[in-house]
Amino acid sequence: MPSKFLTQNEIDAASLVKVSELNVQNQQKVAWPSQLTVARRYLDQLGRSQALSSARIADLNKAIVRTQRSHLGKKDLAKLHGMAASVETSASDAKNPEDARRLHALAQILESPTA
Repeated sequence: MPSKFLTQNEIDAASLVKVSELNVQNQQKVAWPSQLTVARRYLDQLGRSQALSSARIADLNKAIVRTQRSHLGKKDLAKLHGMAASVETSASDAKNPEDARRLHALAQILESPTA
């Protein structure tokens, strides 16, 4: 259930990850798919840590939702591609390494999202 600790976007992103075998002694690295649902998850986390302004998060989220609704339309993909560079630049100014990693991952998804 969504709470102040976990958003619906984070729940939706987690449902995309498939683990064939869980072995707690062999900590597997989770590979997040390059999907826009995961990008929205990163936005939620960056909002909580205040790594990006709320206005910038709203702009990115709006562009992501528009691209999802257009089923990865070329015009919307081009807009996301353009936004990826500024997100990548923000990673160098991040307050902590976790935010920098999230910003890099978000930029990679915006650069080339999959369906």
